[in-house]
Amino acid sequence: MHEQSPFFSAPALSILALALAGIAFAAELVVRTDDQTGIVRTISSDDQLEIEQLVESDLAEDFQADLIEIVQDTSLTPLTSDKLRSTLFLRTADASERPKFEAYVGGLLAKRKRHEEALSVLSALSPEQRIEHGSSFAYAQSFRGAGKIEAAIDAYAIHIAANPNHNPGYVNYGILLAETGQHEEAVRVFQRSVDITSSSRKGKSLSLLGQSQMVLGAYVDAIDSFDKSIQFRPNSGPTWRRFATAKARAGTYTPEEIEADYQRALALAPDSAPTMHEWAEFNFSYGRFETALPMFRAASEEASTDFDVLFSRSVNLLASERPRAARQIIRRMANVEMSAEQEVLLYALQEASGVIRPPTIETRDATCADVEGNERQTYMCVLLNLATDEMAEAVRVAESLPLTSTYTQPAAFALARYEYRQGSAETASERLDVLLTKNPQSPLFWLYKARALATADANEESLIAFQSSLALNPESRKTTLELSEHLSKMEAFGEAEQVLNAYSDLKPNDATVLMALARIYEASGDPEKAEETLLQLMTMSEEGDAALIQQLVAVQVSLEKYADALENADNLLEQDPANVAVRELRVIALVELGEEDEAQAERDRIARLQPEEEPAATEATSTDFAEAAP
Repeated sequence: MHEQSPFFSAPALSILALALAGIAFAAELVVRTDDQTGIVRTISSDDQLEIEQLVESDLAEDFQADLIEIVQDTSLTPLTSDKLRSTLFLRTADASERPKFEAYVGGLLAKRKRHEEALSVLSALSPEQRIEHGSSFAYAQSFRGAGKIEAAIDAYAIHIAANPNHNPGYVNYGILLAETGQHEEAVRVFQRSVDITSSSRKGKSLSLLGQSQMVLGAYVDAIDSFDKSIQFRPNSGPTWRRFATAKARAGTYTPEEIEADYQRALALAPDSAPTMHEWAEFNFSYGRFETALPMFRAASEEASTDFDVLFSRSVNLLASERPRAARQIIRRMANVEMSAEQEVLLYALQEASGVIRPPTIETRDATCADVEGNERQTYMCVLLNLATDEMAEAVRVAESLPLTSTYTQPAAFALARYEYRQGSAETASERLDVLLTKNPQSPLFWLYKARALATADANEESLIAFQSSLALNPESRKTTLELSEHLSKMEAFGEAEQVLNAYSDLKPNDATVLMALARIYEASGDPEKAEETLLQLMTMSEEGDAALIQQLVAVQVSLEKYADALENADNLLEQDPANVAVRELRVIALVELGEEDEAQAERDRIARLQPEEEPAATEATSTDFAEAAP
């Protein structure tokens, strides 16, 4: 049995036990929110070993054998205090010895994880009897194993009061305090555990201390705790992960240092869903949505029914402008077990993503009703305010996020994107400047900056922004096409061609990029290369794309290949007989081939397809109220 303080005499223990029980049961338990990481949910192997050690006693071997036989007797299962006391062994035992025997049996039951039976036997003893005979820890563990959390907290409090140097008691007490949201008290308990421990268990206690400090927002303290924990357990992947996440939230460490810690964590614990999830969230928080995509995918493969992982993946898909993929994940989430808070988040996601349309005021208000301290819900509140065109409220809510929140930069980007799409390019550009000052490594931030500058005809500045975006994500087809189009607008056809060819080197035979390349060749006065590229595309497509064939017809007309142009035009018109642009190209080819009658017949068809334009509306019939106003 563990050494007891001489202060704890039997009468004093009775008073203390009752007092602690009253305090523990009267304490208001704060339920853990779903965005807080649970610390430990099951009894660890170390603690199970501690129960087994406590079961060992100075009982004579024959007594132990008799009591083990009682525990193994299936006719007594489930074993209760009454059944135990009715056995011949207990009936004939000396009354002063019975509590010791009952404590031993309770420990055996706890060791075998027969927690309800252990509770029945040990509850018949007084607190001081459990303490005296070394079963108070097993008693607390059995409450925990049976899922009776409040009673377990009370039992741990009594146990550590009587055993002030028993580290497992402090550790498990702290774990339950943390699990029930009582992190301030958990910090004090874990700190005591650290102070009284010099063995390798100190590393575990330091890690647990850091986790509660993280929840309280004490990131500097948490970093210190994790750093010290790593000194005791340098090969603990979860501790390296938490170390990295604490640094990310502190906001004072370089991304490179944080990335290195995540890499170390994943090297120590390959395929760890929590590590991939938190590393992906780190990239999400910096606007590196593309980088986060494969990490979230890997995390959700390892944790396919974890709501929190699926939530993070879906909001990243939305931020990276992949709404269809996001909707697939969100539909899956409806089948995942979730809490009341997670249900609110799911409804918000369904409407923000377009799974349910249109977004409703009711869902927005329910999401925004109580967001204080809940960063995920705050972010969804921002998105739903934008979806319902409440820009001013979206700005107000976004500004309530902590500076180092995972969602602060994504929320600011959502505001900038909304402003750009609503035609406020200048305001969007200013907001993007702030984001890019904090994080110049986001390709999507640069892409929207380029778009905003292009809208203002700041072509040179826009070009630099497009190039910055593509340099950060060279495999982005979207950015490649927009940059080449911008260069074409600036008549920098050679550079546009280089951009498209560079992408084709990475991803050959991309039809959309080859189409753009053909347009560049045509615009730069090289119709031969345009035709060559378009014919290459034709061989890649089993069913000719209408836009592709139309472009090919136009190029062949410019090359005076009228017979080829006419053949391709006829093939396209079989699919799309109302295509006036192709019919006009057909007229040119027919005239050049000397087929005037057919050319005139084609003109007549075009005339029938294009009804005469209606006369312009007079002032009296105008529906443009702004123009009609005096």
